[in-house]
Amino acid sequence: MLSEQNLEKTPGWLLLVAILCVAPMAILQGWVMSVLWRWFIVPTFGLGEISIPVAIGITLFVSVVRPPHTPGKMTCDLLIQGISESIAFSIIMLLIGLIVRLWM
Repeated sequence: MLSEQNLEKTPGWLLLVAILCVAPMAILQGWVMSVLWRWFIVPTFGLGEISIPVAIGITLFVSVVRPPHTPGKMTCDLLIQGISESIAFSIIMLLIGLIVRLWM
């Protein structure tokens, strides 16, 4: 999370881009979570599947309760890096989950 001082230094257009990127990232992470839930939690614990909106809500909840990352002044490079890392992490987790699922 940006501090007030760093928020004042961040250009408005960059904050807007960051805010607009939150929704697609939440949807991607929610979709990945719903797939992994269906692959591992449903058969292991006998729980029902969760929808993508529920998975998005859980993902958002977890992001709210974990400690925030404070990068300092937000720059375009940091924003691109954060988005890239988030996409890569989601895809890697899904691929690892697929490998484990095929192994089971």
